Amino acid sequence: MKRAAFVYMLLTVMAVPICSQKYLLSDLLEHAVTYDSRLQELSAVAAAARLSLSDAKGAYQPRITGGFKASYLSQIPSLDLPFPGAEPVEMGQHDNYSASVSVQQLLFSGFARSRTVSLMDTALSAARQNQTAREDELKFLVLQAAYSYLLAALSLESLEASYVRLDLSYQRVNSFRDQGLASELDVLEIEGSIHELEVRKACEEGEIERLRTSLQELTGAENIEGIIFDDAYLHIPPGVANMLSGAGFENNPGLIGLEFALESAKLQKRLETAVFFPKAYAFGGLTYGKPGISSFSDEWEFNYSGGIEVSVDIWSGGARLNALKRAGLRLEELDAKRSGLVGQLEAGKKKLLETLAALDRQYEAAVLLCTSREKKYNLKQRLWQAGQTATLEVLAAEQELTEAEMMQKQFEIRRLSVYQEVLRLLNQPVWKK
Repeated sequence: MKRAAFVYMLLTVMAVPICSQKYLLSDLLEHAVTYDSRLQELSAVAAAARLSLSDAKGAYQPRITGGFKASYLSQIPSLDLPFPGAEPVEMGQHDNYSASVSVQQLLFSGFARSRTVSLMDTALSAARQNQTAREDELKFLVLQAAYSYLLAALSLESLEASYVRLDLSYQRVNSFRDQGLASELDVLEIEGSIHELEVRKACEEGEIERLRTSLQELTGAENIEGIIFDDAYLHIPPGVANMLSGAGFENNPGLIGLEFALESAKLQKRLETAVFFPKAYAFGGLTYGKPGISSFSDEWEFNYSGGIEVSVDIWSGGARLNALKRAGLRLEELDAKRSGLVGQLEAGKKKLLETLAALDRQYEAAVLLCTSREKKYNLKQRLWQAGQTATLEVLAAEQELTEAEMMQKQFEIRRLSVYQEVLRLLNQPVWKK
């Protein structure tokens, strides 16, 4: 596979402009993370969740308000004194001023504050998990696109090797024709095979260009000349099937996200029970104003007040009980989803491991087939040069060799791709190791 990666880079060097550049696969993965607009959205969601958590913690703090008031009364009531000759006494002042500060502290709310804080903390953890899951999803998409790109380049390599073999046969058949040892039909047969091969090469080059564009759209990287694969992405450790078959899904992104949703639903249900409890507040205030306590005084005076208030919602038309029932139903729904997802993950892992095992067998068979086809082609070439077999048989053997080489490479890359799918299912991707 190291040779395959090198050939892949060599082919792409010849196929792209000079201004292009090679990229490490790890660099392309990071490019995708910084380029993705969805991740930027999720980052904003996480920032909003942090603010919501801060707001929830703020419920433990007292509420403090202050104010100043100035007013003028054009008329004020007066009191006639029951004494002969006494002037009426005004009950109040025309000018009124006051400055006040009040404090209110929630003492008890049926544990609503602590549960709200837990709920917001869970929401923040879920938002961060969504960011991580999106990053892994992006990297997986880039990795699969890189494998497809590598396979297309290796297929092109096989076609290039086929072209070299056909060109050599073409030169020989021309020489044989000049010597009267081959016919014009032999020449035309090889020319037709060469033209057919050129069509296939053009199609493969178009596929490479399409995959290059796809990689650029995923990563934002420009002028991708080639990809340098880390060794960990180009081989499968021995005995990996047994190791992965016993692995669990506790780190699966989808399952983790559902666990957060379940935890939020549990907290929401507990939060709904808080409305059945009374609320208790402590309050106090300080006022400095003129007139003070006495409406007859023209002096600035201080006064204060304080106390405790307890209130309870006695009846709200059944809304509280309905909210509690809805929270319970939501919890049942998520629990059922979790059970279903675990079953789907188990089935998916089993299918992928079976596919991986089948690809291992197919790859081993393809290697043997490729060796056999190469021996057959070399033998046909010797017989053809000795005049003991027809040109068409040589062309058929060459085509069989080319198809065998492409099949071997296809199984090789497909094995790597499926192996990465299994790792992603278990949330054990190579880039995390």
